[in-house]
Amino acid sequence: MMLRHGAILKQLLDRARDLPSIVAIGAYGSTAAKTWTTHSDLDLIVIMAQDAPVNSLHFFIEDIPVDLSLKQREAWTSGNYGWLPPEAITPLWDPEGLFTGVQPPAASLSEAKQYRYAHRHRLFKLTKWIGRDDDVADLLAAGATHWIAVSWFHARELRFPGIDHAVPYWRVHEPAMIDLLIGAARERHDRLERITRASELALAPVGGLWSEGEVHITGWDGLPSAAEASRAKAFLAHLLGKGTLPA
Repeated sequence: MMLRHGAILKQLLDRARDLPSIVAIGAYGSTAAKTWTTHSDLDLIVIMAQDAPVNSLHFFIEDIPVDLSLKQREAWTSGNYGWLPPEAITPLWDPEGLFTGVQPPAASLSEAKQYRYAHRHRLFKLTKWIGRDDDVADLLAAGATHWIAVSWFHARELRFPGIDHAVPYWRVHEPAMIDLLIGAARERHDRLERITRASELALAPVGGLWSEGEVHITGWDGLPSAAEASRAKAFLAHLLGKGTLPA
């Protein structure tokens, strides 16, 4: 199977190099590392000389899925990369050096308060359904692994690599997450406690779970400005009849 992935990749590269509309091709994930398995796809970034007709193309060659992310050279060279994979891009054919020095943007902590609030909100929902409807509780608990994983990586200023890469990473760097989340998936009786502990662990670098006494404010366009936050807190203090509110 690995040989078939390599052979199909070579065919794609040979065809692409003959097209004047394509000026560079890069790979990421298992395609860059050539660590394909039976279920791997081919992940490629294609830079085009003209406007890209679409953002991405997804198709099969034989029974192997191919994902092409299309970029336009003028936007690319101006630094407008659009979506980038969480890991570095490996050039496969790059005569102009367009991939040189391009790195995925670092994860931002700007949404840390949102993560902390969202975790607490989801835990409230899970608490509501445990004992009331096990099917709903099971579905909510199953989804917890993904949002806890996203927060774990972002809280450490790391790009989220996808859940299939997050689990091997945790095995090395945070095995407690594996124990908590696998236990939560298998055992209903202590599911809420395990997911709560996993949430606290994920959010530890940014203050843990959002808690009583904190105020979470969102602006009209992302994070609020200092003036927006000040006005919102003044309004809330007036509404609740309190002189001061926590930062």
